[in-house]
Amino acid sequence: MANAGVRDQTIKAQLIYMSYFDEVQNFNAESYADLFVVAPNDSDLIAAINSTYGLDIDYDEFVRTYTFVMNSTINAFMFTDTSTKNCADLAAWAANAYISGWGYMNGFIGERNETDRIRYADNAGLVLGYLNYSPTDKKFDSAYSTLVYTEQGGIDTMPEVVGIGLFDGSQHGIYVGNGEVIYSSESLGYVTKENVSNGSWTSWCTYDGVTYPQEVTDAIQSVNEDSSSEN
Repeated sequence: MANAGVRDQTIKAQLIYMSYFDEVQNFNAESYADLFVVAPNDSDLIAAINSTYGLDIDYDEFVRTYTFVMNSTINAFMFTDTSTKNCADLAAWAANAYISGWGYMNGFIGERNETDRIRYADNAGLVLGYLNYSPTDKKFDSAYSTLVYTEQGGIDTMPEVVGIGLFDGSQHGIYVGNGEVIYSSESLGYVTKENVSNGSWTSWCTYDGVTYPQEVTDAIQSVNEDSSSEN
């Protein structure tokens, strides 16, 4: 999976293989991984696996099982650089929370609730969870207790960089590319995803503790220069 460039889907590949491939003959790992590369979504992936291996995996059943498994753990394969806290991995963290069906609960940053064993994060906690989680120890610490952010400009000046923060005056969201944002919604009660254009996002921001590429620094400088010229 790593060689195919889809390392973050390793758990999904393992789950499908362990659950459904008992009778499959002449299995080839590279060909299997290629199906994950070309599939645009999980529905098409399951259809391709069924067609290739003569299986009859029910998509809805797969989704239920996969969500349960992902909620039970934190995907160690999603991180690109565990030595830093960076915006690309923040976006991966948010996407993992969405895929894993995390709920909303005040004061949580991604831990499992001992009562129902579901992972929760409040709005700021979705970012704080990433900052406090150690992929090496597989534990949360308390290094960051407050989300510190800087609004950098209007939404129309946001650079196309995954992991940028979005803000609507009260809620934070994490931009994950393709015009989409993920955030933990108190009103909905869970981590959700929507098109940026469908929400009330008004500005983009950066978070203390997260590193950003030069493209973000350049965008901040450009916004500041435009603001100075207007004044």
